[in-house]
Amino acid sequence: MALRRLRASDAGAVQAAFASNVDMARQGGVVTLTDAEKYVSAPTFDAIPMIGA
Repeated sequence: MALRRLRASDAGAVQAAFASNVDMARQGGVVTLTDAEKYVSAPTFDAIPMIGA
């Protein structure tokens, strides 16, 4: 199995994944579609929006 980088078109699925489980908050602060778009376009982990940050 090979993994690929996230794409802009993955934003909706990323938002759904974050909404599906509260433990996903450890991965970043994705609540809205705009948050998800930022998440998939972040060049590094440091650029990912975090809840409460």
